[in-house]
Amino acid sequence: MAIVLWIIPNQIRSTFANWTLINSITFENADYHVAYYTPDSTEGQFDYYLYACDTHDLLCAEIYHESAFSISERLGNFDIHAATLTPDFAAHTVTLQINGESVYVHPVK
Repeated sequence: MAIVLWIIPNQIRSTFANWTLINSITFENADYHVAYYTPDSTEGQFDYYLYACDTHDLLCAEIYHESAFSISERLGNFDIHAATLTPDFAAHTVTLQINGESVYVHPVK
């Protein structure tokens, strides 16, 4: 698990370099952000990343990473911007959904 500093303000980081912020939520005293990254050298390819951050968004940890190619093998065609984060208060989890399909469930400690 990588620990990263994510100190770019929300207004700027929503489309910073090759990163595009798709969705964010606050749950159980942490911020969760899902974004995708598109490398310069690979047009049309991108990877999804899910980060958990402190409530100030200064310290973040990558908790999920998957290529869009592997997601499309499971889901077929999908909208790259159709990623949502859904908290489950009873189960203490955050679920990443793409086109309404759950692709990752993160247990919140």
